[in-house]
Amino acid sequence: MALVFIMLCVIFGTIYGFTANSLEADSLQMMHAMSGPPGTPGENRPEFKVPYLVIQYNGSMDYWTARGSNHYDLTDQAFLTGLLEAAIAQDAPDGVLDDYDMRFLRNEFPVTQHVFLDISAERTTLSHLVKTCVGIGVASLLAFFGLSLLLANWALKPLEAAWEQQRQFVADASHELKTPLTVILGNAQMLSGNGEDPELREKLPSNILTV
Repeated sequence: MALVFIMLCVIFGTIYGFTANSLEADSLQMMHAMSGPPGTPGENRPEFKVPYLVIQYNGSMDYWTARGSNHYDLTDQAFLTGLLEAAIAQDAPDGVLDDYDMRFLRNEFPVTQHVFLDISAERTTLSHLVKTCVGIGVASLLAFFGLSLLLANWALKPLEAAWEQQRQFVADASHELKTPLTVILGNAQMLSGNGEDPELREKLPSNILTV
């Protein structure tokens, strides 16, 4: 059971790791596409259904602009400023902002900008994956436990039969030896108690030998 548990943990951990890395790679690829210029009217550009934001700013942050999906209020200066400052504070080209449930990507070309992508759906997918793996793991362990009991009972049947045969043999041998031992013991007691009778002393040993 321990080996099966460890094997399931390794399998499910590998599946979770591959899935998480794949979702992260897809998000970063999408964010790189989002970091391009907004384009001109009528230009055939991909539509992103995932909530996102792109904030461009200069080095001193005294000028910045924001664009993105209609899931966010682009006039909410406090939200946009806090989001940008949280990303800059990490001092990394990309990362995750847990407080905002978003992933960010910093791009220095052609202008300094941060791309933000909502990852709530990604986390929901991973959460469902964990629940599914746990459910499958518990069901697998229970099934393996039941199968182990069946196999153990099947494997022990020959041992139980052999033990029963041995117990029966001991009982039969004890019963068979009880009568001659009683005769031998009786003759021995008579021999020891009648040592003065020569005829009896001669007869009793022969009785013992015939047993």
